[in-house]
Amino acid sequence: LIFKQLEAVNAFFNDDNFTNYLGWEELRRMQNS
Repeated sequence: LIFKQLEAVNAFFNDDNFTNYLGWEELRRMQNS
């Protein structure tokens, strides 16, 4: 899980538009669990 979070952070800095969606999906999933 931590590794996936690091990946998300990495992607966020690398590609704003692509991870903007993935980031929100990830946040929603984390809040739902």
